[in-house]
Amino acid sequence: MSFEGDIPVGDLCVRLSFSSRQDWRKYSPAVYCDAPWIKREIQWHAPSDGSMCWVFEPYWCAMLKECSSVLTESELREMAAYWCVAGAADLVGKHHLADAHGIKDWPKEWDDWAHGDEALPQFANMKASGEFKRNAQELKKKARASKLLANAAYN
Repeated sequence: MSFEGDIPVGDLCVRLSFSSRQDWRKYSPAVYCDAPWIKREIQWHAPSDGSMCWVFEPYWCAMLKECSSVLTESELREMAAYWCVAGAADLVGKHHLADAHGIKDWPKEWDDWAHGDEALPQFANMKASGEFKRNAQELKKKARASKLLANAAYN
C-alpha cells in the first residue's frame, strides 16, 4: 500500500510519501521526502535515494511483536501507521529546524540510531535497561490518544 500526505512541520506543510509492503511486520514502511532542505547525508538519516531512515528495522519488528500480544490486528496496524507518520514527521522536522538554524551536524542531544549493524548494541542496551518496554507502553498510549482525537474530529 502506498499513499502521500501533507505533514505539518513548523510553519510548513511537507509532502511525504509512504509505501508499506505486504509483510509490514517484518519491514517498516518506506518514507520519502523531496523537500529541498533535506540534508541528503547518512548522518542525517536521509540517503540520496530520497528515502528517510526513520526507524531501526529490528526495533520496528520487536516493537510490533511486543505490541501484538495486547492489540488486535486492526489496532496493531493503526499503531504502526501512527508510529510511522509520527516518526517520519519528527525526522523531517529535525531537518527543517537544522535548515532554519544553519545546523550542519546532527546534534548529539537528538536521539537517533547508529547506522546498520552498529545499532545492534544500542538496541540490546535498550532492551536490557527496560527502555524498550517503556517505549512500547508509551507508543501504545500515543496511538490510542491519536485514534481518540481522530474519532472525535469525525463525530
